[in-house]
Amino acid sequence: MTAMNKGKNSLSFKIRSGEQTSINSDPTFFSDKNFVIINWRDILNPKAGGAERYCYEMARRLASDGIKVTWITSGFEGAPSQEYHEGIKILRVGNVFTVYLAMIGKFIRNRKNSYILESVNAIPFLSAMLSRKNKTVMIHHLIPYSVFREKLGFLAPVAYFLQNVLNPVLYRKARVITNSESTKKELLDQGYRDVNIVKTGVDSGFYKPTIKMDYIVAPGPLRPWKNHSDILTAHSILPDNFHLFIFGAAESEGYLQLLKAKAISLGTRERVHFLGKISDDEKRKLFSISKLSFGASVKEGWGLSNMESQSFGCPVVAYDVPGVRDSVRNYVTGRLVEFGNITALASSATELLTNSSLLNQYSERSISWSRNFQWQECYRDFLNATVTYGRKLKAEAPENRFDLFARLRAR
Repeated sequence: MTAMNKGKNSLSFKIRSGEQTSINSDPTFFSDKNFVIINWRDILNPKAGGAERYCYEMARRLASDGIKVTWITSGFEGAPSQEYHEGIKILRVGNVFTVYLAMIGKFIRNRKNSYILESVNAIPFLSAMLSRKNKTVMIHHLIPYSVFREKLGFLAPVAYFLQNVLNPVLYRKARVITNSESTKKELLDQGYRDVNIVKTGVDSGFYKPTIKMDYIVAPGPLRPWKNHSDILTAHSILPDNFHLFIFGAAESEGYLQLLKAKAISLGTRERVHFLGKISDDEKRKLFSISKLSFGASVKEGWGLSNMESQSFGCPVVAYDVPGVRDSVRNYVTGRLVEFGNITALASSATELLTNSSLLNQYSERSISWSRNFQWQECYRDFLNATVTYGRKLKAEAPENRFDLFARLRAR
């Protein structure tokens, strides 16, 4: 719980590791200890991804430290309009397309005395115009045009314009956080001025089996731009004893059936297992007994599933694309090959899988690398980029003449 030192100008949060982060306090700012997160999805949404996982890990730690956390997001089938999850108040309105307008009322009612984290997924929330202070913007990654085209069809140019033209104007001077050097460089090239990297964490491995099976994993979610089709082809080139386990929520039933049909056409259907969305416990068990993890994404913000794989000693073979090249160390914890080169994907996997000594070296280094990314460290980075930063600005800012006028009128 929160440990508050009733000193004159300080408020400190007790970090669960036992360390403390002191935050410059002003009773007129953030006085109710509120934190508002705006994200198009929440962690309970079946299609939640890496950005939602990051927001959730930060939000539940804020709540544990006594902060009132409100998460404004879109609704989904079967979800209540309001619920509490691990101390986080989740408010749902509209859907993934209408939430950008529908959230205005809830945002206005909750923004007072709050620090705001706006998680931007291409389309900006109107909070960009309703609140410019006491706010940090999170941009997980920039979405390629090919993904917009696949997902939105003729509306792709609109989304691309919003992400690459309008957003850099709206958030040019905003405090921006992201998870990788690759994304930071892209954002700076677009004209963002204050871009900061915050680590993404991974849970420590729970299972330490004495033997690895001839299993390969391909984490989801299953979306066209994750290119599981390429993974199926690469797997078909490997020796017949290796089984492929594909898991994660599918973009649609139709897309899942396309992948299953591809496995049939390759003659590998009996060695390919589509598990759907599985629990965290099942996922950890699978990582812990698998020898290798495949990735074929067009791009990632960071590649959380890569870090999860590596934390269980499961090296990654993937395409060398932004985000992935940040989370996987080429020729150290995995192999990165040219995008679209399925033959190279398969040959790199074969080299590791058929050389147990080499595979063990990669496995050990993967575990060591993943230990640099613990959620508690990420939380400290997050506090420094949000609440601590906001209080610093408040302490350094000269008094606004309109604020002074309002105080004089109040007298």
